[in-house]
Amino acid sequence: QRYSTPFVNELALGTVEDLAPGGHAIVSEGLFGIHVEVRGAAVDGVTPKVMYPIFSGMAYISARYEALTPKLAAVPRVLSEITKVQDGIWTVRNDAEKEFRVYALTKDLSFVDDSFDFDSSGALTKPLDGWLRVALVSTASDTAALDAHARAILMDADMQVLSHGHVDYQFTTQSAPDVPLLHFAYAHHVKLFDGPSQALEPTLAPVRAPTKGEMRGVVGDAWRLSVDLSQADSLGFLPEGEVAPEHEAKIRDEVLGTLEYFKEDAHWRGALLRRS
Repeated sequence: QRYSTPFVNELALGTVEDLAPGGHAIVSEGLFGIHVEVRGAAVDGVTPKVMYPIFSGMAYISARYEALTPKLAAVPRVLSEITKVQDGIWTVRNDAEKEFRVYALTKDLSFVDDSFDFDSSGALTKPLDGWLRVALVSTASDTAALDAHARAILMDADMQVLSHGHVDYQFTTQSAPDVPLLHFAYAHHVKLFDGPSQALEPTLAPVRAPTKGEMRGVVGDAWRLSVDLSQADSLGFLPEGEVAPEHEAKIRDEVLGTLEYFKEDAHWRGALLRRS
């Protein structure tokens, strides 16, 4: 069984150059995401490629380009505006009035210099050995937070269940110094946040996911979630209290009857080997 969520391609990260036939390859897979790679034809022993790290809750769509020229596309939408904000940062809109922040970074996670720009078709002026990132702008106040965390890129995520109701999420990033990760959390995550390792980003508007409702932006390379297990820990094998006198005879008869049934060899062997 499967289910699918219909969507409209508002903005895509592609290439000017043609890529090799054969589609994509999943080159890494973890608990919460994958790395997807598409390749071009090798030239002089160099294989051009784009790698997309894809994880649940991403605040940015990211693509690592090697020896290829990035191109923005919006099929079936149309790009209606590409405005350079500063070196390495652009505002992009499509004909549905969806606004995005686009970032171009070197492989060392610095913003590219002024020799890089997009033309009216969405193509970057030259090949990029680095990252292209896109984030949705829901409100004008989003841009400050998105700009501040654009140089922290999620590469992997893991979860560890600890004792006493604690769960830790650990995020592995490629990031510039002192730039923490910005990631989206579901409402049930936010409800259980505990400790100083993560903080809600108050200037970033919530986004609505295809499932589970609104997600909030969270800053931090690690999350701690805690659940109060005191009531669960107090539960025993049997309910609290004693069996009411009026039920004692029935319970005793059921227990003894089951015991006698399984004393017969054929019955316990049949139950043991029964397949669902």
